[in-house]
Formats: sequence, structure tokens, C-alpha cells
Amino acid sequence: MPDLHSPSQEVGEAPIEAPQPPGLPRRRGPALWFSLLLLLLQPGSNLLYSGRWHLGWGLTAVYGALQVGSLVAIITWVPQSAGRLAVAVGFVLGGQALLVLIALIAGVAAHLAYRKRGYPRPFRRLSAGWATALALLLSTAQGLVVLRFTLNDTWMTIHTFTIPSGSMMPGYQVGDVIVAARPTAPFVRGQAMVFKPSAAPNAPYYIKRLIALPGDRIAVQGQRAIVNGQPETWQSRDAHDPGAIRACLDQQCYDLQIDRPGLSGSNTGADMPERVLGPDEHFFLGDHRDQSLDSRYRQIGSQPARRIYYRAMLIAWPLNRLTRLDTLAF
Repeated sequence: MPDLHSPSQEVGEAPIEAPQPPGLPRRRGPALWFSLLLLLLQPGSNLLYSGRWHLGWGLTAVYGALQVGSLVAIITWVPQSAGRLAVAVGFVLGGQALLVLIALIAGVAAHLAYRKRGYPRPFRRLSAGWATALALLLSTAQGLVVLRFTLNDTWMTIHTFTIPSGSMMPGYQVGDVIVAARPTAPFVRGQAMVFKPSAAPNAPYYIKRLIALPGDRIAVQGQRAIVNGQPETWQSRDAHDPGAIRACLDQQCYDLQIDRPGLSGSNTGADMPERVLGPDEHFFLGDHRDQSLDSRYRQIGSQPARRIYYRAMLIAWPLNRLTRLDTLAF
């Protein structure tokens, strides 16, 4: 009896195997170098590009909230002391570093995992173009907000100034770079403040010490301020220099330099009879009393609150004077 076989199968041919179900195709995924570039632009956008969808959006939201929170802190909380400035800067930098580290580790881990197992279909992620657009949009928006708060006197909270003259010696030397912050109400007698004596846009900044507040009675005799009948307390800080004075007013202490101490008690030409300040008048004196153009003179006069922009916080340069702080609360 002949062997039975299929008509399509000739003697000697291998049997036809049943087709196997195809596996998931491997796809070309996002480039690691481009993911790292997005990380530099905006943490979180690299994860959206790499396919870590939920973690990417969450990290992007947290990073944006940190930026907004840091601006709120700078406006409302930081200006009250240098200690708070240090805490805020440390918190912001630490938070940003932590988020960048999380984004870096998650992004690299995603690329390593996908390279080993392939990129499955469907693969939910932003394309390179959309991820770049998102990163640029967010980073540009954050940069514009920062510029708004740093290039405008109305909003700028932290500012640096270089001392141009000796009117605030010995505490502030010519060339010192100081860090100043928006003042918080109420103003305090004895603090060094930065103001503009004119409303003109190009008016120069002046740094002087706030001596008297609205409603105070103020007089200057022998270069000594007398506020509401109480003179500044003076104490010599150098037995070899009678003009080196340590002065205190309302528990705020500062160093003065008097060039002509022997004329104390007589009219030196810079003294002023007692007057009462108006409801929005603030009276300023320089620490180098004989060499200061301040509220005693018509060119400067007393200043309204709207022209007082900053309070001096610390000397940032030169470094050997970095620890010299001015009437700060920690």
C-alpha cells in the first residue's frame, strides 16, 4: 500500500512548520545625550522625553512650585535678616539639586532599562521637538519672572551696591560691595538704608543711616544726633583717635568718624536746630559726619517712605570684611 502524503509535499521535503506569533518589535527610543540636554534646560522635561510620563510631569510641577515659593520667600520673608537669606538660599539650592539628581537618576535608569528590554508599543512620551519646546517655555517663563524681580526698583528684593565715597566711614569703606534687601515695616532708627533723594529715573542711590522717623523731634549739635530730646550715646573706640566713636541709638549701635571732635558743642556748620518731622519724613545722617551730604542739607532733605528702597544687610566684598554685618537680627 502506497504511503499517504499531501499533494503539495514532495518526497524528501521538510515538513512545513506552523507560523509563530510575532513578538513586540524593538523601537528606536530617545537619545540619552538629548535627555541630558533637556535636564539642563528644565528638570522633568527629560523624563517626559524618556517615557517616564507621570514622574516627569510630577517633577516638573514640583520644580515650578519651588521656583514660585522661593520668589515669595524672597519678597516677604528673607529681607528681615541675613540669617533668613542664608536659610532661603540654602533651601532653594538644596531643593533644586535634589530634583536635578532625581531627574538624572530616573532618566538614566529609564534609558538603561529600555536599551535592555526594548521600547514597547505603545510608548508614551514627548517627542524631541515638544520636549524642547516645553523646556524652553518653562525656563524662559521662570527667567522672565526672575528678571522682573531683579531689574526693577519696584520689585527687586535683593540688590548689591558699591560704596562710592567715604560718607559712611568707618563702617563702610570706599569700594565695599554691600548686599541690601527691601526693608520691612516699621523702619528702625539706627539702620543703614538705601534711598533716592529724587523721583527722577536716573537719580543716584544714597546710603545713609536712618536717625529719625515721622513725628520725631530731631536736632544735630556737635555732630551728635538728638532725637526727641535724647542724644545718641557716644563712647570712644580708640584712645588714640578722639574722633573714633561708637554710637548707639534705640539699641542699634554703629561706628562714627568725627573729623573735628574738638569742636563738639559748638556750631560746626553741619549742626541743625531742632525741628519736628512731618507724617512721611525720614531723617538720615552719614556715619562720617563731617564728610556726608545728608538730610541736614537742602540738596537731600528728609525722605518719604516711597523713596527708601533697601536696607543694608552685609558687606560681601572684600572677603576679609565679609563677616562685618550691620545691625542684623538672626
